[in-house]
Parts: sequence; structure tokens; C-alpha cells
Amino acid sequence: PPNPSSPLFLLFPPHHSNKRKREQQQDDDQEYVKKPLNAFMLYKKEQRNVAAAELNTNNSAVINTLLGQKWKSLPKEEQAKYYEQAAREQQLHAQMFPNCSCSDNYGKKRKRVRRKATTTAEGTIAFLLK
Repeated sequence: PPNPSSPLFLLFPPHHSNKRKREQQQDDDQEYVKKPLNAFMLYKKEQRNVAAAELNTNNSAVINTLLGQKWKSLPKEEQAKYYEQAAREQQLHAQMFPNCSCSDNYGKKRKRVRRKATTTAEGTIAFLLK
């Protein structure tokens, strides 16, 4: 386990998801380790507040669309800055979690339990007959 006093721990703290855990993952007691951000995600994180103020909205879809267009129009030299930062974060992540694989976060898909429901026509007829 990572050392909490390490400076790397501050960059990549353990993440405890509020999402419902799969039964298999509950048995394992494994912590969820977030992947490091890629170049675009770093750009988006840096520019999100600027774009939100520019558009005067907090609608994520609109903001993400604008940032995607801006990212594509950025010169390669500007993008390179974010690619280098992403590579550094990836190296730090590999040092902090040497045995971590992104596939560790994903278990087998749970089978969906289907309930037998009345069809809409049957339900409508039963409702009308009441």
C-alpha cells in the first residue's frame, strides 16, 4: 500500500467510489485506483472555468464541446505541453502503484435480473377494466 506521507500520495489519493460495488469487488477489498489523466483531460481541467465563464453556462456538454474544438485547433507545440505533463503523471502513477493495472478496476459483468412485467397492452387493458 502507498505511504500516506509520500508526496505522490497527495497527487493520487485512494478513491472511494460511491457507486454500487459489484458483488465480486466487495469480496476482494481492493481499492479503486484512478488512472492518470491524459493530455486532453489535463487541458480540459485547466480550461474548464475559463470556458464556463466565456459561455456563461455550467452545462458540461456545451463546455466539453467547446473545449474539444479548441483542443483540436491548438498548435502541436501547445498540445505537446499537455502531453509531457500527462507522461509525467503516468510515470508518477506507475511509481506509486507499481502492480496496478487499469483492468483491475473492472470485474466481470453482472447478469441483469429481469422481472417478468406485463406488456403495455395487457397493462392498459387491466387498467381500463378496473
